[in-house]
Amino acid sequence: MAYLKNKALFFTTSPRTPSKMIPEIRLLSEHFTGRSWNKQSQVEFIDLLAQSDFFEGNGSPKNKDFSARDRINRAPKSLGFVNLSPHIELTDAGKALVYGKRPQEVFLRQLLKFQLPSPYHIEAETIDGSFYIKPYLEIMRLIRDLGSLSFDELKIFALMLTDYRQYDTVKNAILDFRVERETHKGQYKKYVDKKWTDALLQTYSEDIDAGNTKTRETTDKSLKKFLTTKKSNTRDYTDACFRYLRYTGLVAISHKNRSIEFYPDKLKEVDFILNNVDRKPIFVNDEECYKEYLFNSTTPMLYVDNIENIIDHIMHISDYTQRQLAGKNIEELKDIRDDIVAEHKEAVIKAQVTEIKSYALY
Repeated sequence: MAYLKNKALFFTTSPRTPSKMIPEIRLLSEHFTGRSWNKQSQVEFIDLLAQSDFFEGNGSPKNKDFSARDRINRAPKSLGFVNLSPHIELTDAGKALVYGKRPQEVFLRQLLKFQLPSPYHIEAETIDGSFYIKPYLEIMRLIRDLGSLSFDELKIFALMLTDYRQYDTVKNAILDFRVERETHKGQYKKYVDKKWTDALLQTYSEDIDAGNTKTRETTDKSLKKFLTTKKSNTRDYTDACFRYLRYTGLVAISHKNRSIEFYPDKLKEVDFILNNVDRKPIFVNDEECYKEYLFNSTTPMLYVDNIENIIDHIMHISDYTQRQLAGKNIEELKDIRDDIVAEHKEAVIKAQVTEIKSYALY
């Protein structure tokens, strides 16, 4: 259990790349299922991880139990892939992620269920009532409504959306920002930094007025250090949000414009999510019910869970006919769809390689 103390959204930053948690979760499941998640098992896990062929670190870290908690208690636990109490076990969602055919689909479901507050993330008394949101769901809504969302827009405005009922206020602030920035093209970086600073000063005004500006691992209580730390954190959270959403396969990231948007052929899936996934956090004070909800590998329902939708999509991207697809179950249809998409990707790559070779020869 963690306490929410800041009045801004956060996104899991460990691991930075979602796919990297899969082999680590598998390792935890295969060697520690049924054991208590304590300092001893945490140290053993890190030692085993350091010996694995997929580990990319530089040997075993000094603070092993902390490193283990950093890897497992954050994304794997928060997103419902592992249950650590009363003992270590892989959840149904975790099994689907690690051993299933479609990890991106499983990952998307879990992002949509992540909520603040929850039995895993409880508000501190000082900010009680500040959070009431499913962060990834509302970020997706902003991207859809605005067409795209830039890195700057997310870190300055979207991270301050701690209650989904404030959605329109945040969306309108971003629209105003887009109009105003056109008049600052020559000094865009300076303009963005000021807007960023103003947003943080407003969000943390009570802490600043009360002199609560000391950050972790430092004795410096200056406002300058406080703002520098908050900016560093919001930058990391924004980057993490981009990375986790990208892994779902729904979004494209433009590195040139530093923005995120949905692929045009995924808009039906996105609209289905936004129209059908409940925006309200649930089971905030009931850990058992929350776990049952979070660990479920089949909820929430997605657009691709409907047979008619899958058939329509397959016929749209291939030469399959209704007759050829009739009688197949949802998993068989998803296999066909995945094979078609893989073939299309391979064809595109081959065409690009041929083009590069032709240019080199020329």
